Amino acid sequence: MNVFFTSFIIGLLASIPTEEKKLTQTISGTITTSGSYCGGVAPSKEILQKAQAKRPIGGFMVYVKKGTKNKLLSCIVDSTRTDSNGNYSFDLKPGKYILLQKEQLNETVYKTYEASKLLQADVDCMKLWWEKGMFTITVENENIDGLNFHFQKRCFVPLGIPCLRYSGPYPP
Repeated sequence: MNVFFTSFIIGLLASIPTEEKKLTQTISGTITTSGSYCGGVAPSKEILQKAQAKRPIGGFMVYVKKGTKNKLLSCIVDSTRTDSNGNYSFDLKPGKYILLQKEQLNETVYKTYEASKLLQADVDCMKLWWEKGMFTITVENENIDGLNFHFQKRCFVPLGIPCLRYSGPYPP
């Protein structure tokens, strides 16, 4: 009787399509950056083009929280670090999620710049940026590929942090 029951269960499980067995979906993409001319001796056309070209960001951390808004008490459900080609991936169960960068883990990130003489933060803008995260996604029953992010590097401002204004001197 036990052999029959076990065979029945194994047969039943084998008849379920593979897609239905999968409890998570793979989310993947690439994070890139490109630079800006920040003063100083005027660069050649080739150097300027190289600085402005898209290039991968290796070692960039992406964090995932459940929901569509970043909340201080929401737990991180997953995280990943980009490889040397800027690629990242993680597996998530169906649901709504918000993707964050490291600086968005600290609700009062704008306070980091309060004492700065060279960088000023637009506090309302930063609070909205913190709440919205990098991106929100809805995971259903298929993978999400090509969830790419590009950061345009601004002069003398930390990468990926908007709402900051540099007011210091530029190179001669």
